Amino acid sequence: WYGTRLKPTGLTLSDDRVVSAGVLFSEADLLGAPIRLTVSPRNLKEGAVELTTRDKRIKRMVPVGEATEAALALKKELFSEIEGKLK
Repeated sequence: WYGTRLKPTGLTLSDDRVVSAGVLFSEADLLGAPIRLTVSPRNLKEGAVELTTRDKRIKRMVPVGEATEAALALKKELFSEIEGKLK
């Protein structure tokens, strides 16, 4: 899933270590990842992935087939907010 849908965007960091989700999320926060897509067996069972911002202000479940587009749209939204604050 990662290699075919997300990796081509060039905006990804994949962590597939066998550690708790809390460790993975904590380390992603330490790296400063502004957007997190959580692909888990539970989410995939529902045909969705979880799209969350680092500050947890935005948290959405999006269909698997729309995840890449949703992540890119959220990135654009966040960059627009930043640009608006700089003006």
